[in-house]
Amino acid sequence: MTELEERISKLAARMTMTEPFIASVFTKLPREILPAGNQMGITTAAANGTKFFFNEEYCSPLTDEELFGLCLHEAMHVVFMHMWRRESRNPFLWNIATDAVINFLILQRGKNYQLPKGGVNIPWVTDEMDTEVVYNRLMQDASSGKSSKGKGKGSGKGDKQDQSSGSGSGDPDYSDLEGEGEYGKGGFDGQGDLMDAESDADRVDMEATIMAAAKMAKACGDKSALIDRILGGALEPLVNWADELRAMMTSASRDDYTYRRVNRRMLSQGVYLPSLYSEAMGGLVIGVDTSGSVGGAELERIAAEIRGIVDNVNPEFVEVVYCDSRVAGTQRFNRGDALVLKAKGGGGTAFKPVFDYVEKMNEPISALIYLTDMCGDLDFGPVPDYPVLWGNIYGDMGSRIRFGKELRIYV
Repeated sequence: MTELEERISKLAARMTMTEPFIASVFTKLPREILPAGNQMGITTAAANGTKFFFNEEYCSPLTDEELFGLCLHEAMHVVFMHMWRRESRNPFLWNIATDAVINFLILQRGKNYQLPKGGVNIPWVTDEMDTEVVYNRLMQDASSGKSSKGKGKGSGKGDKQDQSSGSGSGDPDYSDLEGEGEYGKGGFDGQGDLMDAESDADRVDMEATIMAAAKMAKACGDKSALIDRILGGALEPLVNWADELRAMMTSASRDDYTYRRVNRRMLSQGVYLPSLYSEAMGGLVIGVDTSGSVGGAELERIAAEIRGIVDNVNPEFVEVVYCDSRVAGTQRFNRGDALVLKAKGGGGTAFKPVFDYVEKMNEPISALIYLTDMCGDLDFGPVPDYPVLWGNIYGDMGSRIRFGKELRIYV
């Protein structure tokens, strides 16, 4: 182990004490020490979502505080999944935008954190700004002739792509921008530190790791803006879905009893009773009302309830069906998948399309939950042969339901 590797390992251990959430990502991925003039072109440090890279010549002279800040910086690129979120955006400006958000958050966290000199510093960045917001403003500045404010080479090294590419043929060409500029440079020496991900397949695993770590951190009392940002400011579910759904969704995969797994509830009384060998939760369809009458607050509440269903009930799969006057989109989440919701819709209201969708599914379901403000025509049939729960997001027409059970969920 080189001296730099040993220093980074010690700083990783320190990170588990001071920043356990970020450390859960930093310690998960391997780290590679690169020599000066390496073929990857990494001159400081970089991350691609599956590995961290550190240039020995650049990193060795850094103080422990600066190196710690650099490790935090690279880890947060992965925490925010910046390498997957870029999509078709200009890599040059995207790296500057990601660095601006990360550096702001690190320095806002206090604890006398330091960053290496030369990093991006944009004074108008605030807590509320996502990377996409910062990127769009930089793009607008560049398009209006203010591109000098974003000067610096911000594209990731090692990704062989044209740095002047953007989100469309009309995007400005940034490949000739040089110099430090008003906002600093991308990366810490103007060469950039964000690489493209090697594969979208890695995204699922990392997303699950990040969400699980964020939920654990929140459960342990971490109320920082970083955790809220990762969880999307997720609200807590209001309904105890385990109580409401377990009876209708639990099915024994084997209904024989065995003494190999004793019923622990009776052990304290000295009674040894057999328990079910195993249980399996069935599949669940969740209809989501995305009509124009359902606003942002309602959708946030709906998202919170869906997360509560998945966390508390652990169904075999969840099929989320977004519907306004028609089915606007669907998402399938199998057990263990990271729950990232992408609602679609915004038109009129109709409930029947979701039930029609279920009829066309080639697999049985245990139940259907419809999360809606109930403002629509509920007089349709026939009555389905599976349990239905109406999650009434503070609607006024719940008394008109013809079948199923209504649960009031006040926003």
